[in-house]
Amino acid sequence: QLNDQAEIAADACRAAAGDLAAGKLLATAIGNSRGGRNLIDIGQERDIDIAAQIDKFDIVPELDLTTWTIRAAR
Repeated sequence: QLNDQAEIAADACRAAAGDLAAGKLLATAIGNSRGGRNLIDIGQERDIDIAAQIDKFDIVPELDLTTWTIRAAR
């Protein structure tokens, strides 16, 4: 179950996913966030475009809470 912030982020992502320019819109939103501004301040603004790419990989990391290990989930 998602908390409020995660639900808002998921809704925003779903809304942007149907837009052809979703990656650019998402990159703009990330760049305007506190974390995005921090990246820009330290010269890592290229990371924003990378983070805004949707469905780049078909796997995601999954944390096993029992062993505290991270594995690839599909």
